[in-house]
Amino acid sequence: MANDNPPKPATSVNLTPAGRPLLHFSNYQGEILPVLGVLSGAINKLNASVKTVGDLPQREQVMAALRTAQAQANNHIFQGAVPHERELSLALSAMTGGKLVSPLDVIGFEQYDTLDLGWVKSFLNYLTVPRVPFPNHLTSPVSTFSWMPEKVTLAIAGDWGTGIEPAASIGGFMAKREPDYTIHLGDVYYSGLPEEESPKLVEMWPAGGRGSLTLNSNHEMYAGGQGYFNVALRDRKFALQNGLSYFVLQNRNWMIIGLDTAYFAVHSALYQDGYLSAAGETNGTVQLDWMREMLRLASHSNMNVIILTHHDGFDVDPYANTVTFKNLFDTMTRELQGVKRWWWYWGHVHAGVAYQSITSNQSTVYPRCIGHGGIPWEPFPDLKSIHLNDQRVNVEWAEVRTVTDSKGNQRALNGYLMVTLDGENITEKLYDENDDATGWTPHY
Repeated sequence: MANDNPPKPATSVNLTPAGRPLLHFSNYQGEILPVLGVLSGAINKLNASVKTVGDLPQREQVMAALRTAQAQANNHIFQGAVPHERELSLALSAMTGGKLVSPLDVIGFEQYDTLDLGWVKSFLNYLTVPRVPFPNHLTSPVSTFSWMPEKVTLAIAGDWGTGIEPAASIGGFMAKREPDYTIHLGDVYYSGLPEEESPKLVEMWPAGGRGSLTLNSNHEMYAGGQGYFNVALRDRKFALQNGLSYFVLQNRNWMIIGLDTAYFAVHSALYQDGYLSAAGETNGTVQLDWMREMLRLASHSNMNVIILTHHDGFDVDPYANTVTFKNLFDTMTRELQGVKRWWWYWGHVHAGVAYQSITSNQSTVYPRCIGHGGIPWEPFPDLKSIHLNDQRVNVEWAEVRTVTDSKGNQRALNGYLMVTLDGENITEKLYDENDDATGWTPHY
């Protein structure tokens, strides 16, 4: 007798021996599919297709599949057999998250999880939306400089632009602390479209007493920067930037430099690796030349420097105990070798991590990843179990605590950073999404 009630699709999460989440999908036929393995094949096929975008029929074939996948993603389908387009959409979900499997990204199908089918929109926009021209202080003569008082407070969050909890709570807590400046390290989801940039960033972002600033990011470049440059930077909330994606805040002891690491990352797959310039492009070196001039001033005045970027200098896999250094790390450490002490705050990686200082060429950097403002993520394992393969990098603090959401899913606590500059002194304090201090004590 035929089975009139076939098993429904379901997901299950197990852990590998290394502690990584491993997802399986059960289809209507009861077959158990190792989804992450299936994704690898789909991604390889997609990469081969995208590399031949000059072949119009091939490109149109990929685009047609993406549009079908997008329609399915909008409906969050889980009925019927698993079609090729759905497989492709899952692959794109992982791709637009930056990696096939990240130990710190939540594996699942809920909103903003790694396999959230809505990520398909990001890739579709990446293929179709052109970049806006790069505004800069030479073609549009405006100031890149703002003077700040000798004692100043900064509230910093990264990857915050989700439009949902816990980002909303974090924004409220930041506002209650009445900081002088609030700074977003970038990423408005899914693609920083104008219709996303306004409700998920501009309208929700807590204004600082002296102003707010926001960085460009890979997700905002999926829409060519249209939402970021034409919506966010034109709003009076971010008026300090004068329409530019790079800026300086300065007093006698400190120079804070905000940089655009996304716009010129166009030659990096999905804008995943940060760059400050692109040789051969119109205005391709203007930001790098400007930064060098700012750093000459800082070095001449023996100032401490804070660097703000969306992209990371290096990435840590706490399960595999590996460190991946990026081109951006080499660029920044080379350019700042004349600065005695500097702090680097980045997002991009959905995690909250403070690293011990790294010294080279008599220059010391204090790296911090503040990318846990709104996206669900997996906590770090017990820090005592982390033995990284590169002795230059050591984790000083990382979030290891979890919270259970309304659907019973566990994830790491999201959070934000408060920084106080008082004369030559700096105080850093990390808070979680409940506004509780994490207990991290920085070592300088």
